[in-house]
Amino acid sequence: MEEIPRIIGAYGNIDADTLMICTAGIHGNEPLGIEALRKVFHILERDQPNFKGRFVGIAGNKRALAANQRYLSEDLNRIWTPDKLENATNNRCQTPDCEELKEICQVFDQIDFTQYHQKIYLDLHTTSGENGTFIVTTQLAQSHYLTQRLEAPVIIGLEEKLKGTSLRYMHDQGFTSFAFEGGQHQNQQSIDNLVWSIWYTFLGAGCIAEDIIPEEVAQYTHLQEFTENLPNLMELEYLHSIKPEDQFKMLPGFKNFSKVTKGQLLAHDCQGEVKSPDDGYLLMPLYQPVGSDGFFLVKGAQAVVGN
Repeated sequence: MEEIPRIIGAYGNIDADTLMICTAGIHGNEPLGIEALRKVFHILERDQPNFKGRFVGIAGNKRALAANQRYLSEDLNRIWTPDKLENATNNRCQTPDCEELKEICQVFDQIDFTQYHQKIYLDLHTTSGENGTFIVTTQLAQSHYLTQRLEAPVIIGLEEKLKGTSLRYMHDQGFTSFAFEGGQHQNQQSIDNLVWSIWYTFLGAGCIAEDIIPEEVAQYTHLQEFTENLPNLMELEYLHSIKPEDQFKMLPGFKNFSKVTKGQLLAHDCQGEVKSPDDGYLLMPLYQPVGSDGFFLVKGAQAVVGN
């Protein structure tokens, strides 16, 4: 397997008003985000469209990607915390995943965030369960002008439960930050979903005109097949956290947004049966050997958001 460069690509005017940073492969078992970034940069370099902004694509956990593991010692998307960042920036890393954090921060250090008026951070992901196309945002109102174009449910309340994420860190750096979950890890259609999300974020940010979007992206409609019957906005109701010693095992057959009812059997662990605490939609059921989140439960929500 060829080594993945830390910077997948960069395009646009470094002196522009808008900066958009996109990360992929923060989890090493999610390589399709890397492929999506490569595909977008290939089209940008081929067509050389007029682009009002600066776009930078960054690879996440390169060491874990090479091993096809979510992480090696600690989850890279849970260590964007003050203490871990201090260790990374002062060369006091004790894990390979912390070294990844250090190297990503070194890329950030080369960019003057303060010179840009509009700053956008998009984090690309896939899930172990099927039909996993949705958006996680740090601030609903702030990101609405971008996420409203992406034809996927927005999940609120989830990011607040996940500590030490890159989303929260970039939000604190002044970025409008959101993650786009493009589908299942091994499903090649997830690449197209992620590519679509990048181009339509370009459009929402004002980086491109609509007629710049490549025909194969503009005509892509498969994303709607996963999301058309779901609420546009959902809220986290419950997170089932797990530890390795729990021996958690999800029952087969669940997908993202499977409807479940209160008391329904969802999994087993060392204590016995694990049942749904309420009615709702199942999100990110764990079908991989590594992870600290067994499943999430979400419900439809309502919010008034200004344009």
